[in-house]
This record gives sequence, structure tokens and C-alpha cells, in this order.
Amino acid sequence: MREDIPSLAHALVSAKKKGIVLLASASNEGANYPITFPARLKNVVFCIGAADGKGNSSAFNPPFLGEEKYSALGEAVTGASLDQGYVRKDGTSTATPVAAGIVAILIDFSRQFMDLETAEIYEFLRKLFIKMSEGTVEQTYRYLAPWYLFGAGKDTKEIIRTTCAKPAGTPPRT
Repeated sequence: MREDIPSLAHALVSAKKKGIVLLASASNEGANYPITFPARLKNVVFCIGAADGKGNSSAFNPPFLGEEKYSALGEAVTGASLDQGYVRKDGTSTATPVAAGIVAILIDFSRQFMDLETAEIYEFLRKLFIKMSEGTVEQTYRYLAPWYLFGAGKDTKEIIRTTCAKPAGTPPRT
């Protein structure tokens, strides 16, 4: 949506307070148009752009300075089509469900050993998003790379505990 909708913004703020995690695609207009609503709803919705398989920000991501933005795989993602079998899709709307999958894994894994309060979920995820995207700190979109938290030789529980015990840092804004 190009225009902000105050009633929807209010509903999204209420949803966040209830522990609902909100992600929205940034848009695919590139330099032609800024991030769309509700993705630009700061501190309520995680704004998700697209990246290629190596974590490079997609050319169609809208540049919008001063916002905290994340990206996930959103180029050449194989998916099902009702009439064409499997097709490859590109876009921030393709990357957003990938990011939602990352969120689901983080929440499920963390609930196994942490007692999260509903009101803490957004900040908890934000801390983990910042941690797992450290390798792309200078890019306009911080690439969500879960392998920085999970993987052979990593003590994922300890990484999550220490990351979430710290006050949330503000990632460098671009």
C-alpha cells in the first residue's frame, strides 16, 4: 500500500502487544518507489526485502534510508503453481514467507529452553535478527543468515542466551 492506513496501523500495534510477529514485504519497485505500508511501520513490523542465494540485496528492493530492514532469499525461489507445476519466483513477497519460516524456527527452538513473555517476542527476534545479519551490516538490507546461530560446532543455546541477555543494540542505519 502506498498510503498509510491509521486504523490498520493501530490494529498492527495491538497485535504486536499481544505477541503476534509481523513481517511485511518492502515492495519490488526498486528506486522508483519507497517501502510500502505496512512494511515501513517502524518498531512494529519487520520490513523484509529480497536477496539472492549469496545474500546480496536484490536490485528491485526499494532503497529507503534510515529504516531497519532485513532480507531473506527472494530470487529464483522454487514454488508450486496451480497450473504450471513448479515455477521460480522473485520478489519481496517471496522472501517474506522465507523470513517467516526463520522466525518460526527461532521461536520454536527458543521455547524449548527459554520462558518468553508475549510482550518480549518482537525485541527477542530483533536481537536475533541483528546477530544473524552481522555479516551484512553495511548493506541497505541486513541478510538473515540462520547459520550464524545454528550449525556444526555452534552452541546455539548459548548464542541465543547471550544475544538475548544484552540490551538490543541499534544496528547501523543505512
